[in-house]
Amino acid sequence: MFMDFIKITNLLKIIFIATLTHQPTFAEYFYDCCDYCGIFCDCCDSDKITDEDKAITKKIFKHLKLDNDELKNIAVEINNIQDNEEKIKKIIEYSKDIDWENEFCPNTLIRWENNECACIAYFHLMLNNPYFLKLFLICDKTMRRKDTYVLNAICECVKWCIDHPRFNKNNMGSVEEIMKAFFRKEKDGEYYYLKKEKEMKKTGKLGPSLREYYYSSKNKDVKRDIHFYKSFQNIDVFNWVREAFCFDLELKNDDLKMEIYVLFQESYMLRLKKEYISEIFLFKKENDEITKTLLTKILKTHKLLGIRLQQEDYHCFSLINHNSIWYNKNTLHLNECRKMTIREVLNLFNEILKIKKPTYKQFNKEHCEFFFVKKNQNKL
Repeated sequence: MFMDFIKITNLLKIIFIATLTHQPTFAEYFYDCCDYCGIFCDCCDSDKITDEDKAITKKIFKHLKLDNDELKNIAVEINNIQDNEEKIKKIIEYSKDIDWENEFCPNTLIRWENNECACIAYFHLMLNNPYFLKLFLICDKTMRRKDTYVLNAICECVKWCIDHPRFNKNNMGSVEEIMKAFFRKEKDGEYYYLKKEKEMKKTGKLGPSLREYYYSSKNKDVKRDIHFYKSFQNIDVFNWVREAFCFDLELKNDDLKMEIYVLFQESYMLRLKKEYISEIFLFKKENDEITKTLLTKILKTHKLLGIRLQQEDYHCFSLINHNSIWYNKNTLHLNECRKMTIREVLNLFNEILKIKKPTYKQFNKEHCEFFFVKKNQNKL
């Protein structure tokens, strides 16, 4: 009883100290208390790595073929390569080599903070993509420098999630450092990755420049449309983070950039449609005509990562298909984060499909998409 009194007293002290500097939101109270609470007690996980975590991490490394010191051996080999493009080719080669007989990825939650829902939704999906995980575990040991800001931030986030792989509301990862790195400004007010873009000698054209993302215009003097850290971000923000990552790698070869893009994102994105739902959840018999469609072929050769859902002019988040079990990962509303039954998933999809012209906060079915990644890419 006395120890319980001490714990409560210490927790109240934390809340009092926090209020001296600013007026935090409830979410800030929750995370700050969980962070500091571990100093005084063990009532929450407080960033601890448990034996259960370690057992799951071991399975993840087996899935990635990085167990038994293989990551260390790969790093030694790649670090002995002098040519930058050859190093990246070797990283891509190893990243495609996955043990698909033993699928296991982290099921970590990424906490809500600073209006980063687009990045959080995408990162939740990518934690279910073994190519993405392996790519950054290898890059962490081979490509990091002091000025590779986005690369370093993603490496740290991936490592943290693999070390804390359980679905745990008291112990969540963060993409904040990735966003801080991507939106990093120099003293002269210029964005760091715009400077990198200027320095790169492109061999081809793979799409709009980073300058167009930041300024929504080729004219850098047009400031009204600039994207800021903590401001509302559109669903494409992670594509631009990927572009910044390629600048960190000093990639000048467009073919290699395309190889990285495949590992960094997805093989297919399919819009939420009634016929796709029927196939994904196997409502059709083997002899039905629908089994002859492209999606049927995709389902045989691809892993379904999950679905990204978008609410009109408000928010986006992901439902993850983790080892054939669906999870809601909408950490903006933490009480909604949980395992979902197939019936609950289907009911949600059916409600979304009924919406014709979405208004504010309603789901927009035109931007709700299933994400797939192709298995056995090393055998293409």
